[in-house]
Amino acid sequence: MEEGTIVLLEDDKSAREIISDMLERGFPKLKVVAFQRGDDALDFLFESNAPVIGIVSDLMMKDFDGIDFLAAIKKHPRWAYLPFIFLSGADYSVFQNLINQYKIASFLAKPVKEEVLIQSVQEHFLHRRRRVS
Repeated sequence: MEEGTIVLLEDDKSAREIISDMLERGFPKLKVVAFQRGDDALDFLFESNAPVIGIVSDLMMKDFDGIDFLAAIKKHPRWAYLPFIFLSGADYSVFQNLINQYKIASFLAKPVKEEVLIQSVQEHFLHRRRRVS
């Protein structure tokens, strides 16, 4: 029985709902906690005891983009190990250096296909978790 929480950060409401639904359908035993703003997601991570197993985040957002969010997470020892899946409509090559610097688990192009998202979460969040446990 899989249990855990996936944090979803996406500033577009429609995309956030669609991606959240995809994750909930694909992983009914996991909890998806979705946020529009990076600072709200950080507050959740730093204030809760949720068993977070990974983060799915939009890359380009207003005010607090995905790289800023990732950098803040990596500074915190409790969350620094979490695998990240970035979603973006931008070309991967634009961000390749930053993404390689932070060792991102996966980069998925928007609009993301459900089967691709599910496979990536399975590979990077659940399989990794089994290896670490």
